[in-house]
Amino acid sequence: MHPFKQAALAGIASLALASPAYAYIDIVFDYRFDTSGYFTADKQEVLNQAAYAFESRFTDELTGFTSNPTGDRFSAGTKWGSVPNLSVGQNQVVIFVGIDSPNFSNGWEDSVRAIGSNGGGQFGGLGTSQAFRTAVLDRGQAGGDLDASSWGGSLVFDPNANWYVDADTTTIESFAGQYDLYSTALKGMLDIFSGRGSDPSSAAWSALLDNRQRFMGANAVAENGNVRLNTQLNGGNRIQPTYESIGEGSGLEQLAVFSHGLSTGERRYLTELDYAMLEDLGWQVGSLADAPPYLPAVPEPGTWAMMLAGFGLIGFVARKRRMQ
Repeated sequence: MHPFKQAALAGIASLALASPAYAYIDIVFDYRFDTSGYFTADKQEVLNQAAYAFESRFTDELTGFTSNPTGDRFSAGTKWGSVPNLSVGQNQVVIFVGIDSPNFSNGWEDSVRAIGSNGGGQFGGLGTSQAFRTAVLDRGQAGGDLDASSWGGSLVFDPNANWYVDADTTTIESFAGQYDLYSTALKGMLDIFSGRGSDPSSAAWSALLDNRQRFMGANAVAENGNVRLNTQLNGGNRIQPTYESIGEGSGLEQLAVFSHGLSTGERRYLTELDYAMLEDLGWQVGSLADAPPYLPAVPEPGTWAMMLAGFGLIGFVARKRRMQ
């Protein structure tokens, strides 16, 4: 068994016995623009597992809002066009998922085969009420948090990429020559949650760069041994290659997901440095010790046995995915 799988399963066993102290966000994937059915059930499950990496740690309380087709309403902007009358539930973040074939190989982050972008949009209705505008733009957040204006966004994948679709992302098998769908989804969602995706001039990101273009967020600097992080010029919201531990006290290291690029055959997980940077950017990040465990839709038989042996059925929490 790969060392990471041992560590991950041990962590799941301990987490299941803890009572989550927070409400967590719920990432809702909307596949309405996937008209070709490209995202089959196995691909969707990989995206669900990537979403959980954020859901298990983001503890922000986000208020919802409801569009009225004949009154106050909001149309979401996506990569594929406008979505009229968008409504978003409490603590939900909506991400529209689909495919496109731009030149990913020479785009804003070389070799990464997906792009995420924050959602814009337009208000409708005559004299849209200030209360509704506030509900959409602030989501109940105060102090100008990055997440205040984030109903979600778009996540665009390259359909021509040779994807590795892993049923159990706690394992790391060899997949030479393939792009890891899980790692790529993480990077795309970082685009959505860290600023305006491919735009390196994102206000939240730029405010945390010093005059030498080093990331100086207090949490990230502390996590990085009190050293500011060099950023990747012309690489969107990315840092230069930086190794960091996977999970609190795991003893395992890898390139941070915020580090530039992603090669074929490469798997990355969100590191504590990634979470620290997200916290600097405005998200409230809870402790790994408080996170609820994730239950894959169809666990491997060996994984079932180890989970049951580790913690029985006590505290066994299943994440129910809601899709539009």
